[in-house]
Amino acid sequence: MFSRSDVIRNLVRRDQEEQARKRLRDLIGEGLASGPGRRRMKADEKVLLAIARGEID
Repeated sequence: MFSRSDVIRNLVRRDQEEQARKRLRDLIGEGLASGPGRRRMKADEKVLLAIARGEID
C-alpha cells in the first residue's frame, strides 16, 4: 500500500523525467535544424567552458 506522499512523490518524479525527455528532444531538434557543424577551435574552448559554468549567457 502506498501512502499519499509516495503517490505524489512518484507523480512529481515522473513529470520531471518527462520534462527532461522533452527538453532533450527539443535540444536535439534544434541541433539538427542548425545545419552542419564546424570544427571547434582551441579559442572556442574558454568561451564554451564559461557558458557551461553559467558565466556567459
